[in-house]
Amino acid sequence: MLDKKDIRLLAQLQDHFPLDPQPYAVIAKRLHLSPDTVLRKVSLLRKKGIIRYIGAVIDTKRIGLKSSLVAMAVPSVRVKEVGAIINSYPEVTHNYLRDDEYNMWFTISSATDAKRAALIRRIRRDTGIVKCLDLSTINVFKINARFSLDQGAPQMRAGMSDGNRKVSRGIRIRIDRQVLAALAMPLDGSDRPFRAIALRLGCSERTVTQLLAAGLEKKLIRRFGAVLDHYKIGLKTNALVAWRVSRADIASVAKVMCRVPNISHCYWRREQPGWPYTLYTMVHSSDRRQCRAILTLILRSIGHTIESMKILFTVRELKKTRFNAEGIGAARC
Repeated sequence: MLDKKDIRLLAQLQDHFPLDPQPYAVIAKRLHLSPDTVLRKVSLLRKKGIIRYIGAVIDTKRIGLKSSLVAMAVPSVRVKEVGAIINSYPEVTHNYLRDDEYNMWFTISSATDAKRAALIRRIRRDTGIVKCLDLSTINVFKINARFSLDQGAPQMRAGMSDGNRKVSRGIRIRIDRQVLAALAMPLDGSDRPFRAIALRLGCSERTVTQLLAAGLEKKLIRRFGAVLDHYKIGLKTNALVAWRVSRADIASVAKVMCRVPNISHCYWRREQPGWPYTLYTMVHSSDRRQCRAILTLILRSIGHTIESMKILFTVRELKKTRFNAEGIGAARC
């Protein structure tokens, strides 16, 4: 159970992480705690799995990657075997078991559309699964997997709050793939967590923080801070909701979806034969009842623009990794 001090600390780590060579000392000063106390609490929150990692969240689209959400209809007796095959591909970053005929859902990224399509064909061949949907991304309207813990029941944060985007004037900064790979390294648990990145790049810790600020400003990095495990903080139910929306209404519907705090992701994806859904959202809630209540409110507001919908509750997380900017791969959270 998180107490008020833990919640205040998590808010700093998630939303206001200082780009300073000694970030935990800065946080300690803000919270009127000793640096040792902050380090000890962060270490404990990591061990409990509440903090998945602390570091940069890279915008894969900005660096030119092509991605798809892929769904497969996997017989229940083959879930473990097929999941292991899919998870062995480093290009697959997330894989979930969901309660539908199409029960295995994974995300895959590659440098080009042709390579992405070839990878999916290879996975289909390796697994022998015939029924498969390749739901490639047309547009991303929202990605914001951050949580508000300070108002009773946990929920997603509606907006962005990041004071680390400012870059000192007069500094010319170039961020290539190699530099971005180093900046994407998760921070260690020491009092000077940027030191390892500095050693890798052969520069000072201050330069690392300036590079990170530049990455945020250029939007190569979506945000920098702690990534939390939503299950561990009380959001034990998540659902992928597929919405059938006409092309003419997609932008207006997505605008409404993006304002819903409990929706972390909103994508426009290519529809497939026999699968007419175009808009996809991830809804996080404490239980299925709350999830359905959120969806009911959405339908009351814009139901006239929704032709149909499908709720796919997550049954089990099979893989969740971090993107590795050094190549088309993933580093363990």
